[in-house]
Amino acid sequence: MASASAWSTRLSEWLDLTIWRDGEEHYMRFAHGDAVAPLKVVGPRPRGRRGTRVTFLPSPATFKIVPNSISTSWSIAIANWRSSTLACGCS
Repeated sequence: MASASAWSTRLSEWLDLTIWRDGEEHYMRFAHGDAVAPLKVVGPRPRGRRGTRVTFLPSPATFKIVPNSISTSWSIAIANWRSSTLACGCS
């Protein structure tokens, strides 16, 4: 697992990982840093989908101030990070 995913896995109550690859959709869930079950194929890859989606809920034990709209805030933060990474050619 990539280091960015590793830290968010440990610092979240739960983390859902969805991977679209080789014509299949794969799924794995973590809770408090531990895998709930192994990576599994859940079906065919939806047309036009590829890459990885990471969705997680930050742990209140780690993050004392959590925005009202966690989903929106984290989506914006990840989109900003991703666009800056793509713009500079970093990985």
